[in-house]
Amino acid sequence: MMVDLAGPGWRALNGNDFVNVNCKPETWNWKGSLLACTGQPTGVMRTRQIFTNFELIVEWRHLRSAGNSGVFLGEVRLWVNQHEVSGGNACEPRKGYLCLESEGSPIEFKNIAIRELP
Repeated sequence: MMVDLAGPGWRALNGNDFVNVNCKPETWNWKGSLLACTGQPTGVMRTRQIFTNFELIVEWRHLRSAGNSGVFLGEVRLWVNQHEVSGGNACEPRKGYLCLESEGSPIEFKNIAIRELP
């Protein structure tokens, strides 16, 4: 899904918005809007900014069958390919970082965009 980043409030996230928390420097590699991860060692890349209430779009693909990497966040409704696949009721917003996970298998993330909500 392509997001109109010119739309109200949307902004792209890139390498300047993230910090490698606990992986080797070569685990994560930015190529424009594409973030490639080797999956080794296990760990995370997190945003520099703390978020509370937002909409997030991330495209990702596992490069090996049965990959287990993904996106860490809380108070969430999740859509995959325009279909809601999970969600919660009566959620209370919490503050925290958004994390991308390195979990043993190569993965790519791209077109990461966020829109903060009131």
